[in-house]
Amino acid sequence: MRSNIKTETVEVPLVLKWISLASLLVYVAAFSIGLGPMTWLLLSEIFPGGIRGRAIALTSSMNWGINLLISLTFLTVTDLIGLPWVCFIYTVMSLASLAFVIMFIPETKGCSLEQISMELAKQKYAKNTTCWISQRREKLAPIELPKREHCEQFY
Repeated sequence: MRSNIKTETVEVPLVLKWISLASLLVYVAAFSIGLGPMTWLLLSEIFPGGIRGRAIALTSSMNWGINLLISLTFLTVTDLIGLPWVCFIYTVMSLASLAFVIMFIPETKGCSLEQISMELAKQKYAKNTTCWISQRREKLAPIELPKREHCEQFY
């Protein structure tokens, strides 16, 4: 059965089209120099060398999987609770992740990968060693580092 609902098309002014394109470009540029590369930079630094490849592959897969899940459910959730609530929920999640980064992610600027591994091992950030069972701890984080200038930015 065919519905008798008539829809009218509204022509969007050319100026608004260009403004929306410019806004999208500014957003992508700001994200690219802001929080965008943080995930990939952090992942390449925090995992010990012995498991770095597998750990980055797993976390990257999780990242893309969550992105897919959000993309697939966005319209359904928007229909159910409305766009303002969806935007509010995403804003709260973004602020929570920003707070997590500020509070728990250490600054690694100016540190070598070996220094980062040693400092993380000393501070016991990774207490659970289930993914390291098949490897010796010395391979993941050497007992002593070569004599270098101490990384002062690391907390």
